[in-house]
Amino acid sequence: MTKKWINHKLLAIIAATTVLSVLLSTGAGAEPAGSDDADISAAAVKEPGALTTPPPPEHFITSFASFTYLNNCYASASLVNSTTVALKASTFAKQSVDKIGVDLTLQRWTGSAWVDMETRRFLDTGNSTISGEYNGTVITGYYYRAKAYHTVYQGSAFEQTTTYSPQVLAK
Repeated sequence: MTKKWINHKLLAIIAATTVLSVLLSTGAGAEPAGSDDADISAAAVKEPGALTTPPPPEHFITSFASFTYLNNCYASASLVNSTTVALKASTFAKQSVDKIGVDLTLQRWTGSAWVDMETRRFLDTGNSTISGEYNGTVITGYYYRAKAYHTVYQGSAFEQTTTYSPQVLAK
């Protein structure tokens, strides 16, 4: 072995050891997160009056370009008072269709999942639009939203999509 080859090998070992020691030492002196830390951080993100942390953000985008009959849809939820949420939804077809409908569901956030509370069905025949609305009874401290299942029937064709409103906190 040549002296030059040994020097290169020695430099490579030193460099590798230095990088490894830097990587391993980045956590030195850090304390592991305890359950108290998790409780503090969870409480820090709760809105005043909320019993759970807010649901994670979700982005739902429906492209109506692929539908033959469905033209547009929406769902909304708004707080009326501390125990009532107003739900609304509409389904729009590009033309009058055999049947057009929307199933409007009140959902509550449990802290880990959205659960259906109650559903109302709205159905019409021979029209291009249907809208439905109702007031749902809620419990203060929880997040709620509207889920709307939109349907169109024309001859043997069936089209459907689901939309969701932004959440509201009952307070």
